[in-house]
Amino acid sequence: MKELSIILLTCCLYRAEAAIHNVTVSNFQFSPSNLNVLVGDVIRWQWSDGLHNTVSLVVPPGAAPWSSPDLAAAGNSFSYTITAAGSYQYECAYHSGFMTAGFTASGAVPVLLSSFAVANLNNRPRITWTTEQESNTDFFAVRRSYDGAIFTEIGRVPAAGNSTVVRNYTFIDATAKHNVKFVYYEILITDKDGSTQLSPIRLFKNNAQISKLITAISPNPVQQAGHLMIRFNGDAPGRLLAKVLDINGRLMLVKELYAAVGVNNGHIHLGDLAQGNYIIHFSLNGVEESYKVKKK
Repeated sequence: MKELSIILLTCCLYRAEAAIHNVTVSNFQFSPSNLNVLVGDVIRWQWSDGLHNTVSLVVPPGAAPWSSPDLAAAGNSFSYTITAAGSYQYECAYHSGFMTAGFTASGAVPVLLSSFAVANLNNRPRITWTTEQESNTDFFAVRRSYDGAIFTEIGRVPAAGNSTVVRNYTFIDATAKHNVKFVYYEILITDKDGSTQLSPIRLFKNNAQISKLITAISPNPVQQAGHLMIRFNGDAPGRLLAKVLDINGRLMLVKELYAAVGVNNGHIHLGDLAQGNYIIHFSLNGVEESYKVKKK
């Protein structure tokens, strides 16, 4: 059995300089669609293709809203400096309602987290992290997500409380789904006074799972407006090629969707097609799948 791959990135929650978090904007998707950041960090949206911008929907008290112009016309990028802790939600105004994303900003708690990783232990996710410094820390809540956006707490590990030496922590996720290609993890660091801070998000890739490409396609039948939402896996960065064929095999539409490593969300607009049955052939990084859809 191949070892499950690991994405390991050393992170320090006390930093002398702010971090810049890049978000790719392409084909009806912000990628990554969810981030954990710190106050003082910068979110930078980087245009790839299409007509897109970024507009705030929800910001916490004390934070300034934002509204960018068309990113391509604005020099292909737009940056926002985070000044307040809390949850932020935003969208592309040109595709309001289905091209959305967000991030959560934390203030600093007195924990120096020097590493956070996910690896394989007997085909189960093994989550490990290391602290170099703790002060009044209560516990670490391990949280899991299958889409990278909605996280659920799956367990808690008691913290040392106060420490100035290196301490290593481990948590085995014994309840993760076997038939899921990608699983996301984060740690909610909680102080004894109730203050919290989120770690960066880590991705677990189950190489033992078959390379299924499309994991959700809806609605089917497609309504008159023609908005077809696609959720798909990306084993490597690339472009998902979608070819829409009618029942006679004639090519009606070709669409490319940006693919990042992990779970991706995309959109195909079928509004200009006549009512009837179609076959959509998807291909990405050597994996090909076809699905039947009906346009009302």
